[in-house]
Amino acid sequence: MTQSLIPPGQSLKRDPDAFLGRTVHDLLSLKGRTIVITGGARGIGLSFAFAVAEVGGNVAILDALDEPHDHFYKWQEDFPDQTIKLYKSDVTRYEVLEGAFNEIVKDFGRIDGL
Repeated sequence: MTQSLIPPGQSLKRDPDAFLGRTVHDLLSLKGRTIVITGGARGIGLSFAFAVAEVGGNVAILDALDEPHDHFYKWQEDFPDQTIKLYKSDVTRYEVLEGAFNEIVKDFGRIDGL
């Protein structure tokens, strides 16, 4: 037996023309969302962080490095409306990782993607 996700007495609202009021950019936007990127203090992880910022998202970076690559600081120039924060963490140690995730939720209020 499957359970309906629609509350009793309500129906699914279908609007075949809804897409006309949105752009592709709206559909791909991460504005107001928080994305966690592991290994984001340099290299491809930092590139992903810039991509998330480009579509409006905030980024929480987990990395074992004490200091990020110099490009990390370019973020503030290129994306002043987004928030980025680096959390020193070890993804191989659950208790350390759990602490980092708790800090991210405290700082950003939510996590929307990883």
